[in-house]
Amino acid sequence: DQTMWRKHFHRLRSLYEHHAPRPTRMLDHRNLMLTRIFSMALRYDCLSKTKSAYQAALPHKLMQRLSTKLGVNHECFASPLNHYFPSYCSVFHDTDHYFGSKGSFYSYAPAEGVYECNPPFDNASVQAAFLRIGALLAASDMVRQGQAARPLSFVFVIPCMDFNPQLKEAHNAVKRFETRTVVAEVNRHVYRVGLQHRRTGHGQGDNFWRPEKASRIYFFQNSTGRHAHPITEELVNDILHDFDY
Repeated sequence: DQTMWRKHFHRLRSLYEHHAPRPTRMLDHRNLMLTRIFSMALRYDCLSKTKSAYQAALPHKLMQRLSTKLGVNHECFASPLNHYFPSYCSVFHDTDHYFGSKGSFYSYAPAEGVYECNPPFDNASVQAAFLRIGALLAASDMVRQGQAARPLSFVFVIPCMDFNPQLKEAHNAVKRFETRTVVAEVNRHVYRVGLQHRRTGHGQGDNFWRPEKASRIYFFQNSTGRHAHPITEELVNDILHDFDY
C-alpha cells in the first residue's frame, strides 16, 4: 500500500517539475511523474524492510543553524523523501535524479564548501563515509599550480558506537582532518525519523526519535577550511542547543 501525506506528494511533484525532462504530451508527463514517484517511494519502502526505518535526519533547526553559521547547503546522505536542502546525495540515482538528487556521495567529489554528513547508522556505511571524506580532504589539501587549497569542511554526525578494527582504521584515515569532536548527551538530542512521508501508526506529528545513546559530532576540515570556518565554543553550544526539540 503506497500512500503518502499530501504535502510530501506536492513537494515531490514540485521537485519533479523542476528537475525532470518534460515529454511532448501532457498526459505522458503526468503518467511518468506518478510512475517515477511510485517507483522511487517503493524502492525506499523495500529498503526500509531490511532496516528499522528510513535513515534518521538532523532536526530542521539544527540544519538551519549549520546553514547560517557555517554555510552548509548540501546533505551527503538523504533521499527525495527525506532531505532539507535542495542539494543532496542519495543512494538510488536512477530513481532519485528526477527529484534533484546528485547521486551517490561516493561518486560526488566536492572541492570546496561545507557539507552535512549523516550516514546510515551501521558500521559499513560509517566506515565508507570516513574513508570517502578522508580521500576528499586529502585531495583538496594539496597545493595545485601554486594556489592554496580551497576551503572544504564536513559536519559528520553519528550515534556513539563501538569501533571494530575496520571502523577504527577508517577513522584513522580521516583523523588528521578532525578539527573538533563534540558529544550530544543522552536525552539531550533528537533525530527526525525517516518515515515522515506516510502513515506509520504514530501520527503525522510524531516526527522525532530520541536515541538511547549519545551522539558524536565530528568536524573534519582541510587547512583552509579551518581558517574559513572556525569551530568556536559559541557555535558548538548553539549546535548542541539546536540538536534538541
